[in-house]
Formats: sequence, structure tokens, C-alpha cells
Amino acid sequence: MHLDVTDLRDFYATPLGQIVRRILLHRLRARWRNVAGETVIGLGFATPYIAAFMGEALRLGAFMPAQQGALVWPHDGPRQAVLVEEDELPLPDNSVDKVLAIHCLETAERVEPMLREIWRVMAPQGRLMMVVPNRSSV
Repeated sequence: MHLDVTDLRDFYATPLGQIVRRILLHRLRARWRNVAGETVIGLGFATPYIAAFMGEALRLGAFMPAQQGALVWPHDGPRQAVLVEEDELPLPDNSVDKVLAIHCLETAERVEPMLREIWRVMAPQGRLMMVVPNRSSV
């Protein structure tokens, strides 16, 4: 299944996309209450969610897979988005405290190498949140 970054951006601009964002962000914040001093990355199209951590996380980045494409993010201030190969993240080992993978797993060309790469960059006490759509229901 191919999801283009512009299709995802357009979806989140719709009323349904805003509802989805609000619900998922509420659940994400319930699990990641405080990210002060931590490194947080979003892999896939995570900008509608990780923007909530701006100014709180020590380091914040949007890692957009090459097969989806990338958008400039944020529009104000220094850019924090980068186009990446999903299985070759430009980060050192054990360097990320929180990873949000959204609009990522279902579009991955090679799932196992991508998961290994996430494991490589996560700190020993790191946390991974994956959001994967359920195509059989709302």
C-alpha cells in the first residue's frame, strides 16, 4: 500500500483527520506524559503528533521514509524533518528515548530491517509506539 506524504497531509487537514489526530494524541500523551530532556523521533508521517512535544523534548525529529516523500517541517524555525531510508536512520546507536512510528509499518518495503533499525537507535530504556491502521473497521 502506497501512502504519499501529500495525501497524508491532506487527510489530517480534514475534519476526520483532526478527530483521529486528537484521539491518538490523547492516547500518546497518556503514555508519554513527560519527555523533558529526551530525544523523540517520529518515523513515517508523525508530524501531526510529535509537534505536541516541541519545546519540551531535548531533541525532536521527523524522519520521513523516502517512499512516502517529505515535507518541510516545521514551517517556522529550524527544520526538523529529514528524508530517510527506513532501514538506515542517520542516528547513532542507543540515541533515541522515544520513537513514534505512524504511517510507517503498513507502507514499509522491508519490515524486519526497519524494525531492527529502530531497535538499534533506541536507548536501552527507550519506548516505541507504533500506530497501524485497522482496515477491517473504523
